[in-house]
Amino acid sequence: FSFAVEKSAPVHQEHRLQFRISTGDGQSWVKEIGIVVTAPEAFELFQNFPNPFNPTTSTAYQLPAAAHVTLKIFNLLGQEVATLVDGEQPAGYHQERFDARNLASGVYVYQLSATAVDGSRSIARQMMALDHRPITRELIFHSDRDKQYASELVRSMLTRYSIRQSMSSAGNCYDNAPAESFFATFKKGYLFWQLFQTKEQARRMIVEYLEVFYNCVRRHSSLGYKSPVAYELQQATLA
Repeated sequence: FSFAVEKSAPVHQEHRLQFRISTGDGQSWVKEIGIVVTAPEAFELFQNFPNPFNPTTSTAYQLPAAAHVTLKIFNLLGQEVATLVDGEQPAGYHQERFDARNLASGVYVYQLSATAVDGSRSIARQMMALDHRPITRELIFHSDRDKQYASELVRSMLTRYSIRQSMSSAGNCYDNAPAESFFATFKKGYLFWQLFQTKEQARRMIVEYLEVFYNCVRRHSSLGYKSPVAYELQQATLA
């Protein structure tokens, strides 16, 4: 037989497990064993799940030794918006729940800092995406006529979320001009100048480029030389 131990089980403590085996003729045996869960080998902050999320998510981390821990959430301007943990934590696996119902949609950074008894300090950061915007019937998914967009997989997904599908006219690239303009800017202005070592590094750096620079900083001529975030805030104020 086999058994599993939860990652959140206390470490460096003996746990007693008792097994009783019985037969049909009334015989039985009892076996008791002791197990000790060892501490994780490395300090690590895990990606939150789910991600993107609305409005709650869970994040986890592991400590190889007891430490004073802070787990804080920051917006992309570097402003602290929440503190999930600030205190002493034992070695082991820990999990925290984050409720962001009072925050605006966008990308946030969560930072874990652990100061051990010997004074050594470890810091790790991850990015999370909060999306408060519900999908409505007014949402349009526009694309060209490539076969992947006409596939059963894509069409069934759009139908499931009540998203209206739109495709360019045959041979008319101007129907898709905004998307074509974006990808041209993205590739020439950023992507072709990068050398990613891993897919995970590419994902993080591209998200940072889109959410931090393209949406918040880069000015767009079609929006009156405002960033998409600034333009959206202006329209919300006028409304």
